[in-house]
Amino acid sequence: MVNFIQIPEERRARVKSTLLKVGTFIGGIFLAVLLIWGAVSAASYASKRAQDLASRETLEKKQEETSIASGKPFILSWSHLSKSTDGFYTVSYPCMDGFFLNAETEAQGKQVVYCNSAFRSITSGNEIALTASSTKLREVELPLTISFTKNGKNTPKKLGVIEVKVINNAIPALATSTASTTPPNYPTSTAVISGTGNQSTGGTSYIPPATTPGQTTSRTYNVNVPGTGTSVNNPNGKPDLHPRILQVGYIDSSNNFIPSDTVSRNQRVAVRFVVENLGNKESGIWRFNAILPTYPSYTFNSESQVTMLPGDKVEFTLGFDRIVEGTSIFRIEIDGGNLVIESNESDNNISINIKAL
Repeated sequence: MVNFIQIPEERRARVKSTLLKVGTFIGGIFLAVLLIWGAVSAASYASKRAQDLASRETLEKKQEETSIASGKPFILSWSHLSKSTDGFYTVSYPCMDGFFLNAETEAQGKQVVYCNSAFRSITSGNEIALTASSTKLREVELPLTISFTKNGKNTPKKLGVIEVKVINNAIPALATSTASTTPPNYPTSTAVISGTGNQSTGGTSYIPPATTPGQTTSRTYNVNVPGTGTSVNNPNGKPDLHPRILQVGYIDSSNNFIPSDTVSRNQRVAVRFVVENLGNKESGIWRFNAILPTYPSYTFNSESQVTMLPGDKVEFTLGFDRIVEGTSIFRIEIDGGNLVIESNESDNNISINIKAL
């Protein structure tokens, strides 16, 4: 015999209400999990999509001219495929003996495009006016690398390479050029040494690269300058190498030094300075370092400099690119390794603020 228990109506209603609340709670949790999963999946898809688009960013050549006459302007143009955001372009090319490149922009006019250095060309359009000049070879195979840097980023992305042939018909047919990272001659400002001793001395001009090995030109000029200092070498005395900064400015498209209190980040910034021997003994071989206000930071280390008699001085012009925006410090350090025993070791360093817009 089976006995059936009759559950009161009130208790039955409470159980039903409890089960309904539990079901609603579980359903809410499930819905929340589903929404979170959907949001994460959507974000992951969007991120992957952006990465896919970025990875597919490339350059399509629009250059119609493949053979360029040396010394004649031409337009370098391209298309940026799968472009995902705004930014700016840079153009670069390898160093080659006797080869020079100039650019013409509305903002800066005619500018030197230095080899092995990224030249910021445009912020909007995909073309730039260039003039390529070959002074030693009849034909030069010129690879022009186009890179793109997104707004707010510091790392450029290489889009591709456009190759053109530069022909100088005034030069007899010879072998074509090959790229080199150690070219013998490149455009640079001249530096003059003036000696106050009786010796014949020489001066050197340095245009160091900002971040990667680029063009560094050394030119020596032998001059005989009438002595105006002591020029007496006391073997029991001591030298005193003392730097002074003369001017701040920039190198123009004709490789002339232009003094200026304010420089542009698009210019080849330059500093003129002099090193004097204020002591009473010749210096012997010495070196100097220049800490450049660039991004990324760069320290230029000079080669060995010729000995200086008492009263001698050497003038240098040192140019560099990629200066940081705003006011920054340019610093010269003489004999940083303390290889020269001097009468005054406290006057070997000097610095100056440079304002870049």
